[in-house]
Amino acid sequence: MRADVRGDARAAMNTPRLSGKTLVLLDVLCVVAAVSLSHLIRFSNLFIKLESIALWLLPVTVVFYVLELYERFAFRDAALRAVVGVGVSGMFVVGISYAFLQFFIGRGLFILQSLLIVLFTVLWRAAYGLFMRHIARAVDVVICGPREVADKVAEDLCQSESYAVRGSCLYDGADGGAHLDEISKKLQNPLIIFVDDPKMPQAVMRRLIRCRMGGIRVKEVVDFYEDEWSRIPAYHLSDRWFVFSRGFTAGHNVLYQRAKRVFDVALAAALGALLSPLMLILAALIRLTSPGPVFYRQERYGINESVFEVIKFRSMADDAEKNGAVWAQDNDPRVTAVGRVMRRFRMDELPQIINIVRGEMSFVGPRPERPVFVTRLRQEIDYYSYRHIIRPGLTGWAQVNYPYGANVQDAIRKLEYDLYYIKNSSFSLDMLIMLKTATVVLLRSWSR
Repeated sequence: MRADVRGDARAAMNTPRLSGKTLVLLDVLCVVAAVSLSHLIRFSNLFIKLESIALWLLPVTVVFYVLELYERFAFRDAALRAVVGVGVSGMFVVGISYAFLQFFIGRGLFILQSLLIVLFTVLWRAAYGLFMRHIARAVDVVICGPREVADKVAEDLCQSESYAVRGSCLYDGADGGAHLDEISKKLQNPLIIFVDDPKMPQAVMRRLIRCRMGGIRVKEVVDFYEDEWSRIPAYHLSDRWFVFSRGFTAGHNVLYQRAKRVFDVALAAALGALLSPLMLILAALIRLTSPGPVFYRQERYGINESVFEVIKFRSMADDAEKNGAVWAQDNDPRVTAVGRVMRRFRMDELPQIINIVRGEMSFVGPRPERPVFVTRLRQEIDYYSYRHIIRPGLTGWAQVNYPYGANVQDAIRKLEYDLYYIKNSSFSLDMLIMLKTATVVLLRSWSR
């Protein structure tokens, strides 16, 4: 084994991230402070109805989540997003206030509360960001594992300014990992990322134990990817890992499956009724602007690789696949003018409500893929078929975390997110994905 110390030239300073719970708590405190101060200014007393605070808390935290204020807190347009978030939340507050007179908030008090909530939520983010820029530094990382895996981990880490790869302990020789101690002692508060490999020499494992007992952070590579990037590294999967890893309980969690099915049918019925006027307008525009059918039917793989026909609004020319099936590309010339707008806001997916009611799909799950592509991807990507063990979804963890896939490498990355979802699936994760879907539709332009 040989130690190979490599400095990361791109290891720039980076603002450490607060946990999501901490971010929410700080905003809750801002809402409480803003409502309290507004009462003090307006009425010269601190007698506050708790309903006034409760009225703001839920919409502010939910809308802030949709606007990604709990994911990337040190971004340039934080102030604009906070203003938009409080504005949307304010509409909800006004609606409840007038619908239920016991929650009524006067116009002057409402405006003051809105301004103070914006001010406080923006100020604490700006102050914290300024402070942390002066003390933040990249985390020094040492990678311990086989050369092939270690190089891939280093490549992923070097794409993030949060980490600096300072060394690697590779299984190429027989020195027992002596340099692992040497490298770790030279670094201040390092993180050792190791590969859980049955071929790891016992001497190396003993040194990892000694490092951990000595106060050095030691983390297995899959656990690191899950915690840091919410995905499972595809290049380190094995039969052993699938057997012994925790999670993957969705398939036999009867209560979760039944609750999810009831939720899917109820939401599909509500959305179908609510969006039917919009769907009629889209159908008319498709018929009037391009020749061909309104709906597009396409075979997809469902749960347990059963084949079903997904239903979409046609967004491409009728002869788009006259030369065979291909992945969609940026600025795809086959997409019609109306189709481009529908794809931007995911409106072409609306008819899949029918697939959800039929039980062929769910609102949340891995996106169903075409059999022609699955046949190829199963040959090139290990464990690709495992994404079909649950019902596919209208949206999913891969869809809200990664852009549209157009090649095998994209399919590998999306599989990593799909496996994370399957491993950790829960009703709360489903709700978070649906909120993030709103963010993708409203704020991003990943659709093709």
